[in-house]
Amino acid sequence: MFALWLDGEGMTKTVIDEVEQWEATYLPVANTPDESASWGGLLFETYGDDLALVLSVARKEPRRVWTWVDGDGGSYIINGYHLVNRIGYFITEKEWNVGDDIEVQTP
Repeated sequence: MFALWLDGEGMTKTVIDEVEQWEATYLPVANTPDESASWGGLLFETYGDDLALVLSVARKEPRRVWTWVDGDGGSYIINGYHLVNRIGYFITEKEWNVGDDIEVQTP
């Protein structure tokens, strides 16, 4: 299930309440350099070679990068590269759309 609405600035806000739906839609790629990566092998760390790879993708295809963050109501996956409250990063096969503001609620 997800909710969708437009904010006052023309951004499309989407809240996805099931991680599996986000995974099926955006297709996160495996962190193949790190066979012991968290989140079933999909999470990229916030330092070292993982971060270098995330930044490389973010420079060329920024809409393929997502950030797992810690927030007031729990943790969330949000689209884009972010630094504040970051836990880790995901890279997906499918890009999010320009103007999207996506929040995935995590368990």
